[in-house]
Amino acid sequence: VFYVQQRAVAAFVPTRASMVCFHDKFAILLLTLQHLHLPVFAAVSTASCDDLTSCSPAQCRDSSEPDCTFDTKVPDWITALQTELTCKTCTVSTNSRCSAALSAARTNATGSSIQAIYCNDEYLIVAASGLPDSYDAGQSAPNELYLKGIPLPPGGGQGCRVRSAAAQLNVFKIPLSPTALADGASNTLPSPLPGVPGMPEAGAVAVAIDGVPMFPNYNNRGRFAWVSCEVDRCNAHSGRGEDYHYHGDFFGTKCLYSEADYGSDVENTHPPQIGWALDGYDVFGRYTRTTQPGQDIALDSCGGHSHQPLGYHYHPEVDTTQTTNKLDGTNLGGETISYTAFKLAPMECWKGNVGLIPNFWGGKQVLYDSTKSGTLSTRADVEQLKPCCSMQSGEYFLKRGLQMTLGEGVVTGAGGAPTPAPSTPTPTPSTLTPSPSTQTQAPSSPSPTSLQASDASASVQSTALMFSILLAFVVAWS
Repeated sequence: VFYVQQRAVAAFVPTRASMVCFHDKFAILLLTLQHLHLPVFAAVSTASCDDLTSCSPAQCRDSSEPDCTFDTKVPDWITALQTELTCKTCTVSTNSRCSAALSAARTNATGSSIQAIYCNDEYLIVAASGLPDSYDAGQSAPNELYLKGIPLPPGGGQGCRVRSAAAQLNVFKIPLSPTALADGASNTLPSPLPGVPGMPEAGAVAVAIDGVPMFPNYNNRGRFAWVSCEVDRCNAHSGRGEDYHYHGDFFGTKCLYSEADYGSDVENTHPPQIGWALDGYDVFGRYTRTTQPGQDIALDSCGGHSHQPLGYHYHPEVDTTQTTNKLDGTNLGGETISYTAFKLAPMECWKGNVGLIPNFWGGKQVLYDSTKSGTLSTRADVEQLKPCCSMQSGEYFLKRGLQMTLGEGVVTGAGGAPTPAPSTPTPTPSTLTPSPSTQTQAPSSPSPTSLQASDASASVQSTALMFSILLAFVVAWS
């Protein structure tokens, strides 16, 4: 029997004696499959790590190395926003994504990572410390201090592991009108990730609605973060700069978003917005039901697809089919294990043409992090970050106590004004018609019992797929 997983045909053992006959029938079968419109869907899952201390495989061994200590520079947001990002003469964009961003951003929580968010004439600007609201250095319970639950946190040098996070000076610019790459084209990166040429070796590829950077699903050696045993229960960790960031989907009742954020009609509601990719396209949450709008359209290798009214956008996917015989810090003794990959998007690439974004790169990574320098004034893109002097109240969020200089004078952030959880989807300006997917994932199989999953509907889709392939086999073999 042929079984198609991610559009790959598995091996087949013939029952007829004649290999010549088999060769002919095999060719006919492949030709038949090429002309069949097989159903391929975006994966559906509610799996999370809420009952675990880490999303890393259960076989990962805990490191006994001590915690690292750092002297990370405290960002001066007062100077950055009031003195270095003085306003410029421009007209605030009326793009609907601006109001959607203000609604989606998690600015209502105490200790929010987001310091300011606004649109100027070309970009959505997100200024954030990168510290998630749930992180508290004074907590000690392992289920609450997520970084303490990582089996093998990133090494900080000198025999220690990074189990702490600190505020950063991050300012992201997201193009309001992204340009899609032509079919078959790809971005040229200054320092691509080993084995994943469409993703950068270091740094963020998106930013979440809580202001936390979203990194690729891989570490800087090109290995999945899960086989590196280095993620917490929200698929995140801190690097040597104490920069907390996501390496996977942050879904769960104890993480940034859960199915509770999908609204009262979960069955028929598109997943909520959870971030902004740095190429300019929006990131929405994973699909949790087969009836949700767009779920019947497969994701491409970048982790995105296009449907009305949103145009092109990204989604995470849960993949329960991954296997490995190597885990960092753990000797499996040659055993091959299965694990769940909570893939975040963008996945393997950006769909947007980042080469058209001025001052996009800052060395090996995207230009957004000014923590080490402690200033925005020396950034090549500082003019692109500045707000329009004509910006009015209601067109921006400014954290309580911070100030910006606009045309009307110095304005002080009121902060704390409640904003909704992830917003209702808003169309992204795009003329993109995505080409057929070449790296898509069939619906997830049921998750391990240790995960909270409800993937029965995905199995129904897999059954339908199997039936289509068996029918093709019968047609070809008869």
